[in-house]
Amino acid sequence: MKTWLKTWRADLLLGLSITGLVILARLLGTLQTLEWKALDLSLKWRPAEITDPRITIITITENDRDIVKSGVRDKIKRPSDDSLRERLRQRQYRRSSQSAAHL
Repeated sequence: MKTWLKTWRADLLLGLSITGLVILARLLGTLQTLEWKALDLSLKWRPAEITDPRITIITITENDRDIVKSGVRDKIKRPSDDSLRERLRQRQYRRSSQSAAHL
């Protein structure tokens, strides 16, 4: 019984000292670089996410900015609201028919 108690105390002391060292190292920031590398690696290894079809990315180029600054935007032929609505309806119809085909 006494040998078991001595072994148990030694194991407890070793475990607590290692835990204390790890907590101290984290508080001092010495493990931060390793944590960042581990996070980077886990993000690289995760599966690719499916893109959301509801998201549309619109880019504004230098040419677009120049047009707005020069005041020429009134001379540019822009689509009407009705034609834009019709285009959106067509895209939504295409997407819904494509997603139905995948089911």
